[in-house]
Amino acid sequence: MSLNTTTDIFNLTIQNNSSFSLTDKTAVIQMFLSILKQKDIYLYKHSIFTTKFALAVADEINLNNQVKDLLNNASLIHDIGKLLLPEYILLKGEDNLTGDEYRYIIKHPTYAKNILSHFNGLFSDEANIIELHHERFDGKGYPFGLSGNDIPLLSKIISVADSFSAMIEERPYKRPLPPEKAIKELVYNKSTQFDPEIIDIAIPAIDKFYSNTIYDGNSW
Repeated sequence: MSLNTTTDIFNLTIQNNSSFSLTDKTAVIQMFLSILKQKDIYLYKHSIFTTKFALAVADEINLNNQVKDLLNNASLIHDIGKLLLPEYILLKGEDNLTGDEYRYIIKHPTYAKNILSHFNGLFSDEANIIELHHERFDGKGYPFGLSGNDIPLLSKIISVADSFSAMIEERPYKRPLPPEKAIKELVYNKSTQFDPEIIDIAIPAIDKFYSNTIYDGNSW
């Protein structure tokens, strides 16, 4: 599937969904997921897994239903900017990218916001969260190099869920990590890539997701 501009994606959404209103947020999200599934089944599954882990964290900190709905929507479509990336880049993994390819892939949060801008403000809150989900607690993320409390809470939650999900998933370029090793990686990057408070919440949340089988309550 060749999609070169945000307009291509918007037009594809319309062409495949003439039966529903483009003001129906749930229906539009389902269409985005359908397009993801057509382009890259791994990307589609990753979006689902990321959302499950993000909502597990939300439950752990008792976010209200309105905020959880926003988190759910943003998590499901957090990677739609990758629809504009060539398939060969998606199949390589960040560790194998050239400098030019890496500069290309780090644009995907901005691409996502641009795609969502076509929907007349319907996804304005989600777009702002998605754009910042690759910012880092230490300020070394992208696209703006924000740090600490300048990064929205829901962006921080998606960042952790996104990374955990990516580590435990199989991809063409890597084997999956066991959940316990993925958690150790999260902890290793605590206070650098990730907000330490979110990591402290995410670990028991993820453990509950796995029915309390991977974390004994002690520090990793």
